[in-house]
Amino acid sequence: MVSLTGILKINNKKLLLVFFCLWFYFETYGQESADWIKLDNEEFGFIIEFPGQPTSNPQVVNTVLGKIKMNVFQLDLSTDSINDNLIYMVNYSEYPDSIINESIDTDDFFKSSINGMVTNIHGRLLEETVIDIDGYAARAVRININEGAAVVTSRLVLVRNKYFILMTITETRKDLNKSMDRFFESFQLKQ
Repeated sequence: MVSLTGILKINNKKLLLVFFCLWFYFETYGQESADWIKLDNEEFGFIIEFPGQPTSNPQVVNTVLGKIKMNVFQLDLSTDSINDNLIYMVNYSEYPDSIINESIDTDDFFKSSINGMVTNIHGRLLEETVIDIDGYAARAVRININEGAAVVTSRLVLVRNKYFILMTITETRKDLNKSMDRFFESFQLKQ
């Protein structure tokens, strides 16, 4: 005859096994198992994946080059503690051909842009790497913010007079994660 104590021990072991399997699954796959949404933007000529539905927030900003329309697509996951990143963002801006064109010194353009980012968010530049995306000049940038509490990771891409800024904001303890990689690696230009 099986005692009640014996049944509870067996059920506790099964329950513990189920919890362990669930924990292992979420630790191993994390956000990778979430449904990612492909944003295929014909108007601005790019494709990228977000781990949820981004919002669109176009804005006109004053810059040293004049008023520029910034087309911002953002997903804010900062209230959801299980996500790898707090914010995912793509910003697309188109500058007048007379100001930004193929003859521009891209090193100076990116240096000015990165310095502006660091200053505006009161951060500290951790890393800047010269890269290319689909044959176009680009930079990979990491900026420490909030006294080391978070990291802004960006890809800056200049396609003639079109400027793309891809960005994640991540708690420092979750920096350089698979979800961030997937976001950046999913970016494609449509020519």
